[in-house]
Amino acid sequence: MTFNMISRVPNSPFLNENFYLVWSRDGATFTGAFSSVGSVISPIKASGASYISFYPAGSVATGVYAIYGFLVKGNTGTFTNSPSITIRNSDIADPVTTVYSLLKNNIGSTYSSTLFTTGWYDPTRTMPTITVTRGRWTDDTANLFDTYREHEDAIYVDTWVPDKKGSSTMGFTSVKGRRNALDNEVKRIINANRKAPSAKIRHLQIVNSQELNEITDNRKMFRTRHVLRLKWQETVS
Repeated sequence: MTFNMISRVPNSPFLNENFYLVWSRDGATFTGAFSSVGSVISPIKASGASYISFYPAGSVATGVYAIYGFLVKGNTGTFTNSPSITIRNSDIADPVTTVYSLLKNNIGSTYSSTLFTTGWYDPTRTMPTITVTRGRWTDDTANLFDTYREHEDAIYVDTWVPDKKGSSTMGFTSVKGRRNALDNEVKRIINANRKAPSAKIRHLQIVNSQELNEITDNRKMFRTRHVLRLKWQETVS
């Protein structure tokens, strides 16, 4: 018996996306068949002129997995180890990355020396910096069968402007002026992209801002934290 996997649909699915494997064999009947992806087993069944094994969204974790197929006809069995499949994180996997890219890709030329990070601020830097980190988030069921989810994330966008100018003054002689200018630029970008900024995010907005100025190592650090409310949704099987 010959038995092979011939395609993956889609070829590299997202975590929140259904996928199926298409199989071929040299006969129309068999006693039983199933496939295994990351230890998740799915029966192989006839579907039109082909045979498929179906995997609901979220059934296989993110990662790269070998695809195994097993087929039995009567007392005879066969096994195949087909090419691997990559399960990608959801297209909304990380709201932090979405906001980070939104800010970095739309920053005005006046602020081109600004550094961006999704991690901690480096106090040795003398350049203005924007950090994007995640606060709280929710994952709420929106229907009886738990197939529609509504999410809300709090994303922290912090602007850090040291009293040392470095090579960037943004047209201001005072550190307060530079801080206010960078804060206003963040607000401009968020307000301009607040409606449906990506395929699944419905809305984002700045809900509050707070000064968190610091003095460390004999230097002043002007810091503002902007809290963004980000709403998105997904359908799961």
